[in-house]
Amino acid sequence: MRAELTERRAAADLRTAARGWTERRSLRLRLVDGAREGWGEAAPLPGYSAETIEEARAALEAFAWPEPVSVEAIAGAADALSAPSARFAAETALLDLLAQRRGVPLWRLLGDARASLPIAVALWQPTPEARRDAARARPAAAYKLKVGGAPIAEERRELTALRAVIGDAELRLDANRAVPPDALEARLAAWAEVAPAFVEEPSTMDAVEALARSAVPLAADESLVDAPARALALPTIQALVLKPARLGLLGALALARAAGPRRVVISHLLDGPIARAACAHLALVASGDAAGLGEHPALAALGHERPPWIGSTLIRRPEAVGLGLEAG
Repeated sequence: MRAELTERRAAADLRTAARGWTERRSLRLRLVDGAREGWGEAAPLPGYSAETIEEARAALEAFAWPEPVSVEAIAGAADALSAPSARFAAETALLDLLAQRRGVPLWRLLGDARASLPIAVALWQPTPEARRDAARARPAAAYKLKVGGAPIAEERRELTALRAVIGDAELRLDANRAVPPDALEARLAAWAEVAPAFVEEPSTMDAVEALARSAVPLAADESLVDAPARALALPTIQALVLKPARLGLLGALALARAAGPRRVVISHLLDGPIARAACAHLALVASGDAAGLGEHPALAALGHERPPWIGSTLIRRPEAVGLGLEAG
């Protein structure tokens, strides 16, 4: 078995992702096993992921590639990869090969899959008016909006207007820990007025842990990387947002299985089409909630090869062998 790495590098306007990145880089992993090819992708996000792309490359280049004979063997070997994005890439490529050897879609290696799963529409446009127009143009089961950065009165106006547009559709809010601890309870009360399904990472873990109760359900995302045991112990955390690019594909599956009654959402990390396809396979198995795999301008930087079974608002269970994505 031979491993090949190809770097993709492209200009990307990621200001809508709140951090002002201007470039996106990824490593495409190709595992050659006779006539078969297994694909994976590592695309750590600068300032967000724990590792750099150089560290991911070094980890993959030094990795002792195992024979993909079982999911358990792949998981055990991948434990040697400390860079999460490298682990995600390696697991994806090895599972792709194993599924091809067995003549089944990748999802079948992970468990039973739903026939289809909705995709939440991310509202990333630069103004409230543009975000409402986008919601009108794309009816969906769920919508996601970044919050916490605007004054509370201004944000309340936007959310009220947006709720009027989307009706009874699910509204997910993501604060990226933007709310100061001393303002958290007031902000939670304001968000409760529009009945969000949940709010991701509203403030620091200490602030969330100090809450006796929350006016809205809360979701853990970054906390599942930083302090998973603390996050899973909190009764206010009622949803888990799992990013395989930060947790590993099989690590995310393990957390989904440990979620109990909590909701589980599988999400991308603005990475490329190989990673997105792997996340979609996982979402069909591990989650009954609309996946966080919606369109975003940043996705185009790393390729357009989205398979036909992943739509803009719906994932349909693929029956093609392996990952089900033509990569080149």
